[in-house]
Amino acid sequence: MMIKKVFAVLTFATLIINVLAIGYLYLFSNYIADELLARLLPLSILSSGCFIAFSRLFKD
Repeated sequence: MMIKKVFAVLTFATLIINVLAIGYLYLFSNYIADELLARLLPLSILSSGCFIAFSRLFKD
């Protein structure tokens, strides 16, 4: 039960950080930010997906 809560918190925190980072890069868009955004977006989707998958493994 505790592991499930930990993964839920990690998933939520990861999604919030990803949204804030992508929003920040979008607002201050230039060549470097576009390059970072292109690298950050797939990584953020992958990390969020991994946390969601692991949280489902420990489902009650």
